[in-house]
Amino acid sequence: MAETIKAIVKWPGGKISEAEKILPILPRYKGRFIDPFVGGGSIYFASQAQNAAINDRSEELIALYIYIQQGEKKFFQTIHRLDDIRRSLCNMIEGDTDDFLAWFNSYILGNISKEELNTQVKSWVKNHESKLSEFTFEQIETSVFYNEIFKNLTRKLFRMQKLSEENGGLKDTDIIDNFETAFHSAFYMYVRHLYNYASDLELSHSLTIATFYYIREFCYSSMFRYNNDGIFNVPYGGMAYNSKNFFSKISRLQKPIYQEYLRHTEIHNRDFSEFFKVISPNVDDFIFLDPPYDSDFSTYDGNSFDKEDHERLASFMTKTKSNFMMVIKNTDFIMNLYSNIPGVKTQIFDKKYMVSFQNRNEKRAKHLIITNYSIPKPTAPQLF
Repeated sequence: MAETIKAIVKWPGGKISEAEKILPILPRYKGRFIDPFVGGGSIYFASQAQNAAINDRSEELIALYIYIQQGEKKFFQTIHRLDDIRRSLCNMIEGDTDDFLAWFNSYILGNISKEELNTQVKSWVKNHESKLSEFTFEQIETSVFYNEIFKNLTRKLFRMQKLSEENGGLKDTDIIDNFETAFHSAFYMYVRHLYNYASDLELSHSLTIATFYYIREFCYSSMFRYNNDGIFNVPYGGMAYNSKNFFSKISRLQKPIYQEYLRHTEIHNRDFSEFFKVISPNVDDFIFLDPPYDSDFSTYDGNSFDKEDHERLASFMTKTKSNFMMVIKNTDFIMNLYSNIPGVKTQIFDKKYMVSFQNRNEKRAKHLIITNYSIPKPTAPQLF
């Protein structure tokens, strides 16, 4: 294929940056490219497989794949509408910069108290409800958006007051950038609310998947985190996301090359063991595995993956007739599962993480490449 196809969505543990290193050490195969934990699909897409079978436990992620495969018109209209609203926020901000700067200057000069500032912001939101409602999706849950605007504006004001004290003042451009971030964060939180309460709100399936895709792209560090009630609670990614060109990414996914590529792919939403039973991997197939890591943080999209699941996976991989490669964090548990299996090779390499979120990822952690075919030993340690 002349045109490059890339991962469709940001996903924890994605291998976008490693793809060019992994591809040369994949074995030759005549059958299918099989990925039971496809996630964003970095290696699946980069492999340019002529025939494939992919799977993931996330219902919403697989629905996204199917919508892209089918070129689902309603979904793309919806996600474009969310992006239109996001970009329109900038016009709203530009029209009220004088108010924002006046709040900030009055507050840091001590002309108004914290309570008075809260009152002024609340009054501004109330007076602008008619205009702000235009930035909600079909007027759904407008009060949630109004409340998020108030919360994000006041938090930014209090935060900027501290920054101003620490740095001897702030430039007007920096102040406006912070206000812009407050609006983008408020809209993100609004979309996150729609996603979390999609069932209660009886949202359409296309809108639910559109909100899922939106928060995956704009949440902090593409993390997954849910509270005890199953509510996704990762915050907005921050100021750097304000100018993100989301339109180009949506448009890219609408290109025929994606539909054509996915048309030659079986797409499943199952437990990996059921997936393997259904597709029956054979000697001509190749299986690429990037499973959830063996750690305390192994719940993606509300689906847990624990040590028993890793043991089930290892049991299957020891019996498969297909060549396979697994890329996974090196722990004693994983090493013990695979290191003494006849015909299975384990090699260690280092992988640098881009971010560390609440100590769930070390900034530099040793990882394993596990295969049932040989990789030249000098190659693997130089992968990353």
